[in-house]
Amino acid sequence: MIHNLKTQITTNCPFKFVKITCPKVSPTLRFWSIFSLLISLFFYLVTGTASAQCLTSGLTEDEQLAMTKGLFEDELFSASSESSKCFLEEFKDSAAREEIFFLKAEALRKGGDLQGAIKAYDELKNNFPSSKTYLDNSMLQKGISLALTRNYTASIRTLKLLLLDFPTTKYRDEALYWLGYAASFQAESLRKKNNKDALLFYQESTLHFVKVEPELLNLKQQQERLHLMGRSWWFLKDFTKAEEAWSQYLKNSKSIKPEQALNLKYQLATGFQQEKNYKKAERWFTRILTKHPDSKLAVVSAFLRAEMAYAVSVQETKTESLDSKAVSVLIKHYKLYLNKNDNKYQALAYYRIGVLQQPHRPNEAIHAFQKYLGTKDKTYAAEVHYRLGYLFFNTKQQKKAVQIFEKYLRTKDKTYTNEVLYQLGFLYIGTKQQQKAVQIFEKYLRTKDKTYTNEVLYQLGFLYIESKRPKKAIQIFEKYLRTKDKIYEGEVLYQLGFLYIEAKQQKKAVQIFEEYLSTKDKTYEGEVLYQLGFLYIEAKQQKKAVQIFENYLSTKDKTYEGEVLYQLGFLYIEAKQQKKAIEIFENYLRTKDKTYVGEVLFRLGYLYLETKQAENAVDSFKKYLSLKDKTHVGEVQYQLGFLFTERKQQKKAIKIFENYLAGDNEKHREEIQLRLGYLYAENKQQKKAIKIFENYLAGGAVGHVAETQLSLGSLYVKNKKPFLAIAMLEQVLLHPDYQKNNDLLQTLLVLYRENVSEEK
Repeated sequence: MIHNLKTQITTNCPFKFVKITCPKVSPTLRFWSIFSLLISLFFYLVTGTASAQCLTSGLTEDEQLAMTKGLFEDELFSASSESSKCFLEEFKDSAAREEIFFLKAEALRKGGDLQGAIKAYDELKNNFPSSKTYLDNSMLQKGISLALTRNYTASIRTLKLLLLDFPTTKYRDEALYWLGYAASFQAESLRKKNNKDALLFYQESTLHFVKVEPELLNLKQQQERLHLMGRSWWFLKDFTKAEEAWSQYLKNSKSIKPEQALNLKYQLATGFQQEKNYKKAERWFTRILTKHPDSKLAVVSAFLRAEMAYAVSVQETKTESLDSKAVSVLIKHYKLYLNKNDNKYQALAYYRIGVLQQPHRPNEAIHAFQKYLGTKDKTYAAEVHYRLGYLFFNTKQQKKAVQIFEKYLRTKDKTYTNEVLYQLGFLYIGTKQQQKAVQIFEKYLRTKDKTYTNEVLYQLGFLYIESKRPKKAIQIFEKYLRTKDKIYEGEVLYQLGFLYIEAKQQKKAVQIFEEYLSTKDKTYEGEVLYQLGFLYIEAKQQKKAVQIFENYLSTKDKTYEGEVLYQLGFLYIEAKQQKKAIEIFENYLRTKDKTYVGEVLFRLGYLYLETKQAENAVDSFKKYLSLKDKTHVGEVQYQLGFLFTERKQQKKAIKIFENYLAGDNEKHREEIQLRLGYLYAENKQQKKAIKIFENYLAGGAVGHVAETQLSLGSLYVKNKKPFLAIAMLEQVLLHPDYQKNNDLLQTLLVLYRENVSEEK
C-alpha cells in the first residue's frame, strides 16, 4: 500500500551534483519504498529476468524520482542504477530524464561498474548532446573511468574533448590532472614496446600536470601528480625537473613507504650521474647513506658517492691534481665504502685512493696500489705497475728503479717484460741517457706487444729529433700515424710538419698541417695556421692563404697576430679587396706589434685614397711621418701635399711640399716645384713663387714649360720687373700655342711701350 505524499514543498535536495527543486519524502514513504525495492530486487535477481516488471513499478513519477535519489544518497548504488533505468523506461517525456541519465551513470560508477558507467555517460551525451548542466561533469567522469579501466587512449581523447567543448569548465584542473595521469600510464604501457612513442606521452603528461592548480586537487591527487610528474621528467631525462617534483613528493607525502623513497632517491642519483651533474648525484647518494644506512643500496651508494665527489672535484678544478684537503675528503669517502666489506668495487676504490694520494702521500699511494695488486682485478694492473715505478722515480730512487727493471729483464719471467721495457725507457729519459732510451724503445718495438707501441713511437720520434736524426724521426712519426691511435696524433702531425719544412718538402708539410687541423687537437692550432699560411703563399695559393690566416685570427692565439694581420692585408690588396685590407690593417694598428707600423700606415694611406676616404688618408700619412721610418717619406709627402691642396689647405700643402723639396727624393721634384709655385702665387708669396718657377725652368723641365714661363712672366710684371717679364713672355711667344694669344700680345705691347720703345 502506498502512503499519501505530504504537500510538496520547495527545498534543496542533498544530491551532491546539482541543486534542484524536489518533493519532500516522508520517512514512512522512504522506508516503505526502500523495503519494497529490496523485495523487488530479490525477486529480480532470483528470476534473472531483466525485462520483468521494474523495481519501482507502480510509483508515480515524483515518487520514483525521489526513490531513485534516495537510494543514491543512501549509497545503494546498484539499486539506484536499476531504479534509474526503470524511470527512464517508464517516463520517456519526464523533465527529469537528463538528471536521471546522469544519476544512473554516477550510480554505476560509484557502484564499481566502470564499464557500465562509461556506457551510461555516452547515453547521456547521445540523448542530451547540448546539456549545459551535466555534460562537462559527465565527460570528466567518463574520462576518469576510462583511465581507471586502463583505456588510456580513450580517456585522453575524452578529456581533451571536454576541455575543447567546455574551455571554462570548473572541472578544468581535475580534467588536466587525469589527462596527465592517463598520458603517464599510457607512456608506461608503451615504454618497453616503443620507447619513442612512450617519451611523447611522458612529455604530454608533464604539459598537462604543469597546467594544474595543485591547491584545487585533493591531497591524494596532489601527491600522485608530483609522483607521476617526476617519473615523466625522469624518463624524459630532465632530472632537474624530476628532482623538483619528487623532492616535494618526498617532503609532503605521509604515506610513502621507505623502500619507495629509497628507490626514488636512487633514481635521482643515477639520473644526475647519467647527466654528468655529479654534484647533485653526490647529494642524493649522500641522502641514501644518511636516511637509509642499512639498505642494500647504501653499499653501492657509498662507492658511487665517492665517485661523484671525485668527479665534482675534477670538474671544479679542471684537473685531477687536487689539493690535499680535497683529497682527504675523497679518501674518507672511499674508505667508508671499503669498511662495508663489499668486493664489487674494492679494486677500483684502492686504485682511486692510490691515484689521489700519489701527488701528496706517495708512501700511502704505494700501499694502496699494492692493495690493488692483491685483488684479482686486472683492469688497471698495467697502469698500477707504471704508477709504482713513477712513485719510485718521484721519491728519488731512480737508480734503484733502473736496477730493479734491468734485473727483472735478466730473469726468465716474461709477464711484465714489455711493461718494464716501456718504463725503463722513460727512466733512461729521466736520467738523460737518451741513447739507452732509444735502444730500449727500439727493443720494445721488436717485440709482438702492441700495448705501448703508440707511446713508444711518439717518444722515440722526439729522441731522434734530439739526437739530430731527422730522417729517422720522420720515419717513426709516419709509422705512428699509420696506427689507429689518436692520443698523440696532434703533436706528431705538428712535429712532422716542421720536419718536412726542414727537409724542403713543402707539399708534404702542407698536407700534414692540413691533416692536423682536421683533428680535435687545438694545442698547436695557432702555430700550424701561421706556418700553413706562409706555405700557401710560397705555393702561390693566395685564396687558401687568406682563408687560413682568417682562421688563425678567429682563434684565441695572439702569438703571431701582428704578422698574420700584416700578411693578410697584402693578400687582400692582391685580391683587390681594399675594404677588407683596410679593416685588417686597422686591426693591426690596434695590436701591440710595432714591427710593420710604418709599412701598414703607408699602405693604409693609399687604400684610403683608393676608397675615397681622404680624411683617413691624411691621418694615416701624418702618423707615418711622425715615425722614424724614412722608407716612404717622399711618397707620403707627395700624396699628403696633394691631399691638402684638394682640401684647400694651402698652407699645409706648402709646408709638406717644402719638406719634400728639402729632402733628397727626386721622383716627384719637378711636379712638386710646379705645384708649389702655384700655391705660392695663390697665397700671395710671389717672390717664393718666382724663385720656385725659376728653379723649375732652370732644372731642365720638359713638361708645362710654356705655362710656367707665362706664370713667371705674369709674376715679373706684378713685381715690377719689366725686362725679366719681357724676356720670359717673348720665350712664351716661341711656343706655337701662344703665338696668336691676344692677351699675351697685349701685355707685351704695354711692356714694350712703357719700357723699351714705341717702335719695339
